[in-house]
Amino acid sequence: MRKRTINTDEFDEWISDEDSWSQSEEKEEDEEDESNGYTYVIEEEEENKGRVLSAKEKNPPINSLILGGFLMLVGFILLIVGILILLGFIDTHHTDRGWILICLGCITFFPGSWCITMFLLVYFKFDGYDDYNIIPKY
Repeated sequence: MRKRTINTDEFDEWISDEDSWSQSEEKEEDEEDESNGYTYVIEEEEENKGRVLSAKEKNPPINSLILGGFLMLVGFILLIVGILILLGFIDTHHTDRGWILICLGCITFFPGSWCITMFLLVYFKFDGYDDYNIIPKY
């Protein structure tokens, strides 16, 4: 199987004319595309001439990272305050409010921590985490 990387302009040409991809020169994978955050990778199978196209995102989704960090921080604060209310360190007349804060803290902390964890796995290039497409974009 042979791989080659093309930029957005070549991708548009490849879609419009299927035969042009085989006649164009191969580009090195080190070249960067300045037009957008995507690099298109074409995998060519020699045996049955199948074509597989995948888009890998080079830039992290900043909005998702900000939202994930915010959710994780707010969830952590709500969890701590809820636990402190239940243990009696924060004096309230109704201690059952601690359970509500703990539930809200879990609802906000877990999605935020998942997003930050996925970003760190992709950033440090762990096996199986090779592009930012696994992080949702907002």
